[in-house]
Amino acid sequence: MFSNPCKRLLSLSVILAVCASFLAPTHPIHIMTTDIVHSEQFNNIEVTHKIFTDDLEKLLTRNYKGLYNVGLPNEHPDTDANIKHYFAQNFDLKINAASARCDFMGKEVGQDAVYLYFEVENVDKVQNLTVKNTLLFDIFSDQSNLNHVRIGSSKKSVRCNKQKSEHLLSF
Repeated sequence: MFSNPCKRLLSLSVILAVCASFLAPTHPIHIMTTDIVHSEQFNNIEVTHKIFTDDLEKLLTRNYKGLYNVGLPNEHPDTDANIKHYFAQNFDLKINAASARCDFMGKEVGQDAVYLYFEVENVDKVQNLTVKNTLLFDIFSDQSNLNHVRIGSSKKSVRCNKQKSEHLLSF
């Protein structure tokens, strides 16, 4: 194919560089954010998780097998069901000491991240809120989850990691 050894070496270098770029991690830290907002007007809590697309695909592939292609025309048909299942197992809210069910409302795919929307219905007043967030802990040992909570005019943030995955907030 290439008679010149320099061309062969250059071609091999380009191929190795391209392959290495696929093997390298796309981001050096493993972090995701969760916004938890109480709406007095609608008597609900809206939960928005922002997760890197490649991290979401990795967790789906490892936990549920298959190729997911989140946000693409050939997205796996079980993507939403598996997201719902995984998040139900790894994200928990307790409102005034009572367990709350977070209903999956849908997702929005951005350039590098996916926004996952959940809702807790029939929430009048929040005096305390327990957040347990172990999302992606089974995938990355250094995973850190930032949780931003807004109840009325009060705003609080907590970080969940493998050392401390649950926090009680009082309002």
